[in-house]
Amino acid sequence: MNKDRLQEIQVELSTILEERLTALQQSISGAEESTRRILTTELEIQRYEARSDEYKRAQVDLQIKVDAAKKESLKRRSDHDRLLQDKSNLESQTRALEEELDQVRKSTAQAQQQLTAMKSDASSLRDENTKLKLQVKSLSENIDGMRKLKDAQMLSVMNLTKELHQVATGEE
Repeated sequence: MNKDRLQEIQVELSTILEERLTALQQSISGAEESTRRILTTELEIQRYEARSDEYKRAQVDLQIKVDAAKKESLKRRSDHDRLLQDKSNLESQTRALEEELDQVRKSTAQAQQQLTAMKSDASSLRDENTKLKLQVKSLSENIDGMRKLKDAQMLSVMNLTKELHQVATGEE
């Protein structure tokens, strides 16, 4: 039993030792991770400081450029004002030309209306003339038809009179 108990104690000690080694290993891993983070943070700080210096130099360069841009802006504004004046003059000239063009358009529109009215009258007269010619032709044909009908009726009356005469006189 002593051996068994001894073995149990050894197993128990091994288990405790493994647990302690695992905990120690985890502590070491955590410390290594913290050290890595600290080193990474220090490197980042150095990079940020270097960037800050670069940004300060860039700021000076940008200020020089801003000053040059302000001068250019003033020149451009002067040019813009001159161009606006030129634009205003051209707009005045354009309005005058548009007014003249409107007068010409009105005159042209009146002439066009007169021409349209004359064309409409001519077309109406042509249509009326065509209708009258058709009426004359139709009436002429009707008169010819009536004459033929009258002649046929007269011939028929004469034939009937002749037949009536024959029947009345007994002739056949």
